[in-house]
Amino acid sequence: MARHQLSVNEKTWIVKHMYRLEYPINVQRLWCKEINNNPPHRNAIRALMKKFEQTGSVLDIGPPGRPVSVTDQAAKDEVSSALRKEPRTSIRKMSTDLSISRSSVRRIYKSMGFKPYIPRLVHELNEDDFDRRIEYCETFLSLLETEPDLIHHIIWSDEALFKLNGHINRHNFVYWAIQNPNLT
Repeated sequence: MARHQLSVNEKTWIVKHMYRLEYPINVQRLWCKEINNNPPHRNAIRALMKKFEQTGSVLDIGPPGRPVSVTDQAAKDEVSSALRKEPRTSIRKMSTDLSISRSSVRRIYKSMGFKPYIPRLVHELNEDDFDRRIEYCETFLSLLETEPDLIHHIIWSDEALFKLNGHINRHNFVYWAIQNPNLT
């Protein structure tokens, strides 16, 4: 059966008696007499003593490394003022500019009541659009025949993905607002 987490008082009791009695088994026996419940395992006592000798404290230390989140009030104020200056700034750019992780900026946006809205790209097709598309394809094919290396001189971007069926997937094209702006 798993032992409950030791309180700070229990940990100090163990350290105090461990220095006096020297061995974990002696501390366990005294624990049974004085505290009247199952004593911690000898390995737990040894680990507690090791931690006490290394740190000088029985308190648990937080996890190593940088803090998980920086969503304190100062960061919220910083993001809020940057958002007022440039409301259409992407989270990626704001995170780079403010030196705050993207997930923290996203968390701050959410706490401020903002939601991501992805605009729908809608446009009307005119009667001559189909003719112009066919004309463009024919022109491009004739250019490829005269200059076969042309395709290697085109810069292909991953910002938008155009598919043959007409679907456009625009990455990084998100508008953040408190209410739906109904962008089209």
